[in-house]
Amino acid sequence: MKTKIIFLFSMLCIGILVSSAGCRRDSEVNASETIAGISNVDGIYIHLEYEAGVGGGIYPVYNPYLFFTDGSVYKNMATSPEKLDVVQSKQQEPKEWGTWKKSGSTIILAWNQGDSETWDDKSWHKALPAGKNELITGSYNSISGGGNTALGGDIMIVNAKNLSFDGSRFTYESTSGGGNTSVTAYSNQAKAGTYKLNGYSIEYTFNNGTKEIKFFYFYPDSKTVFGVGDRVYVLDK
Repeated sequence: MKTKIIFLFSMLCIGILVSSAGCRRDSEVNASETIAGISNVDGIYIHLEYEAGVGGGIYPVYNPYLFFTDGSVYKNMATSPEKLDVVQSKQQEPKEWGTWKKSGSTIILAWNQGDSETWDDKSWHKALPAGKNELITGSYNSISGGGNTALGGDIMIVNAKNLSFDGSRFTYESTSGGGNTSVTAYSNQAKAGTYKLNGYSIEYTFNNGTKEIKFFYFYPDSKTVFGVGDRVYVLDK
């Protein structure tokens, strides 16, 4: 079971990297100017980074960042865009903010807590917004986790999510848990309803009537890989 999960997670990472191999630069992408009421948005940019995942192994990931036309950048993409008050957020969560500028095809970032980064032209791409009311088809997976099996231990933590789309309807399933060689525990959650895509956002309307808006983006040159909030989903082939 552990071997299968690690294999699936590795395939997910490979799918993400392959889909980004031929990405277009931002000059070829038309970005939305607003996201669910957030104005002056330049777009969502994705950057190649390496993080610990299932079993404690180090895997390549493309993390999303929200770039503004005034040179600001925001990295807490798990936030709902409808709840993001830019002025208030800069005061309440200053560490999530910084500034960005371009030097040729290189992007230079300076974070409010004092850190700085330089993204070379092979490590970043500008994500594509969805068309208004665009539809997605198929089933997509997202896997994350932790543990120490990659280091010879016996602890594995898994968080797997699945989004399935059929016309304007979606089904969401989440499985999380973990364990070691003697104890294993998992929990499951399922939701369903309808959805609407609009630029860099997706709006879910669940069957119980509640609504939720998340940041959304397609990987460049690939509609089989997309991001919702701070998670990446890959087509389950």
